[in-house]
Amino acid sequence: MSEARFSWRGAARIGPAWAAFQGAAGDNALHSHHAIAPGADIAAPQEPTDESQELRLAALDAAIASLPASLKEPLVLTLLEGLSHKDAATLLGVTPKAVETRVYRAKALLARALAS
Repeated sequence: MSEARFSWRGAARIGPAWAAFQGAAGDNALHSHHAIAPGADIAAPQEPTDESQELRLAALDAAIASLPASLKEPLVLTLLEGLSHKDAATLLGVTPKAVETRVYRAKALLARALAS
């Protein structure tokens, strides 16, 4: 897909999708194999302040913007635009499996970028 047809519009487009990446910053929320021990004392999560939310959104925006187009395009189309892997594959001219793999790789890169 050419850059003329695809553009990343930044943090304004990622608000609803932020929850999918909150675990990528190190709390392991995206990894189901991390179980909570029975009887563990679990504190209620605190609402982020507007400032901390803005900082995290800015970090996510920068991390997404830094992805190579081959990973950014499938990620944005599937996660942020809500397309299926099949529909995104049709738009990108690749197989659905290629979209699945690229989204996985993009998420892994984002997790590493947000953890540092």
